[in-house]
Amino acid sequence: MSKVGVAATIAFAVLMPKLSDLQSLVEAASSIAAGNVFWGAVDIITTIAGYVPWGKVWKSIGELVKAVGPLRKFYLAIDKYGSAGMAKLRKYLNEKRGRATYEDGKVKISNPDGTKMDAEDVVRVAKVFKKPYTKDNFRDNLAILTDEIPANSNAHHVFPQKTDLAQFFQSKGIDIHDPLHGTWWPTPAHQQKAVEYNTAWSKWIKENEFANKEQVLKKGRELMKEYGFKVNF
Repeated sequence: MSKVGVAATIAFAVLMPKLSDLQSLVEAASSIAAGNVFWGAVDIITTIAGYVPWGKVWKSIGELVKAVGPLRKFYLAIDKYGSAGMAKLRKYLNEKRGRATYEDGKVKISNPDGTKMDAEDVVRVAKVFKKPYTKDNFRDNLAILTDEIPANSNAHHVFPQKTDLAQFFQSKGIDIHDPLHGTWWPTPAHQQKAVEYNTAWSKWIKENEFANKEQVLKKGRELMKEYGFKVNF
């Protein structure tokens, strides 16, 4: 027997629990050594194939095929965001440790804190804002972000402009005039609830002076939810 035949026999001997199979391998290796390469190789392959867990193999292939459909829909859904939107989505997922999934025909983002949001809301930030983030430009930039200026509504700062509050938010790295940190609040409710809203923030800040940026953002989401509004961050 050639060195190749010996090597093949040793390599597979530990895999062959049946003596008859081991004998078949020896005979096949001998055939190869004698020059009958094709048929010797066929014998080796068919013998080894008997030990492959084909049931598991076909099950795995079936699962892969089933996954292709939803995966294709997912990529078609995010493809419409364009390169700028995709870049923003990737940045958000990396920074927030979020996870993107495809549910009910939409791309959803699951945040570590258990909240979920539409990827559309994240991608909107890829839009171009021609004006600096200032108090005077806040309304116009919010209109660009949301594609609307609702009738009888004010551009609401989720993080209040009141001097002491604004200084706190700034110290946490939060730009209160960023349109992402805004929403439309119908009048006259906006004016009527302004003092109450600011007071809620003042109380929370007093009790959470050392909160980090993410905790402040989370509080902003929770507070707006209490008032029945969605946020863009």
